[in-house]
Amino acid sequence: MANFWSVFMDEKNWSNPREFRPTRFLDEDGNLKKIEAFIPFSLGKRSCPGETVARQEMFLVIAALVQTFTFHVPEGEAIPDPDGSLGLLYEPPRYRVCARPRD
Repeated sequence: MANFWSVFMDEKNWSNPREFRPTRFLDEDGNLKKIEAFIPFSLGKRSCPGETVARQEMFLVIAALVQTFTFHVPEGEAIPDPDGSLGLLYEPPRYRVCARPRD
């Protein structure tokens, strides 16, 4: 099984890997670009057979959420540092997010 933490935090593949930058996945024209180091569904014999369905479903759910709500950090709270605890699994820090219905 792949060590996703080391793949996704490798500075050879990602500039500033700890920074949330969705634009890193877009080319100059705003189209989605294929990045070899991005392997959310694993590789080889252990890769996810439902990858296509999962990608389509994630797109629909996220699009519906973003279309329906605005998301922000609660007043008086800072955006958390992405460093979590690393043991057998990586556990991100807990944080709160407010979702308000759009007008």
